[in-house]
Amino acid sequence: DIYIVGYTKSGVTFKTNADDKSLGTSGSWQDINCSSEAPSAIGLIWEVVTLGWNLDFGLRKNGSSDNRYTRPVYPSWAGAVIGCDASQICEGKIESTNVDFFLVGYITDGCTFNTNATDVSLGTTGAWTDLSALPSGANMGIIEVIDTTVGARDYGLRKNGSAEDIYQMVYAHTWGIVECDANRVIEGKIESTNVDFFVVGYSIEVTLVEKSSSDIGAGSEASSPIATLSQADSGDGVETLLSRALGVAEVGSGAEVWALLAVLVATGET
Repeated sequence: DIYIVGYTKSGVTFKTNADDKSLGTSGSWQDINCSSEAPSAIGLIWEVVTLGWNLDFGLRKNGSSDNRYTRPVYPSWAGAVIGCDASQICEGKIESTNVDFFLVGYITDGCTFNTNATDVSLGTTGAWTDLSALPSGANMGIIEVIDTTVGARDYGLRKNGSAEDIYQMVYAHTWGIVECDANRVIEGKIESTNVDFFVVGYSIEVTLVEKSSSDIGAGSEASSPIATLSQADSGDGVETLLSRALGVAEVGSGAEVWALLAVLVATGET
């Protein structure tokens, strides 16, 4: 079955034809440089395909010490989203060159990616249980799911308060993208505590406030318009917020209307 859990409106680019970024070296973490294929990216969207059974793989942000490394979802395919550094480099590890990585898209703003993922694994099995809350300002979590013993065990992820009960086998390495509630909580369900959840990143709420001011004085402005742009984030990323003043219109003798519009030009993660 296929379920649509959400969609993107901006800050994400998808490719018509994926870029083959497969590795030629197995058994160790290797850089995957996507600077030409994903300019200005802060996150990379992957399709992972193995040309054989039971072949392990891992993906992590460049500079991470994470080492989650096991086979993809049975039978040998997975989707993944992982952060990259300022040079658009992430790292991959494969058991065999029969494991291939295809870059299907990339994220340029609106998310924070952790260098080392946050472990939000559960200690309770067989019931929907709250995960630890995402950082302040988050409205969605990007969660890596792994079965540490490569068993055929079920798991589920859903927005806190949802009645969905999509609960299927992980076997043994995949990703989930899940909305959180107003308290930044996602629910999870696991068959065994061998199934673990790791937050590799999250999307960020951005609030844009537009204000305007006008006066009818003879060539003088009685007030100064103020526009504010705010972004909430308590993660490890650093956000660069830029604003631009636009538009001054003359509407009559000695009457000026000044409008200041705050525009989000870029959100850069480092």
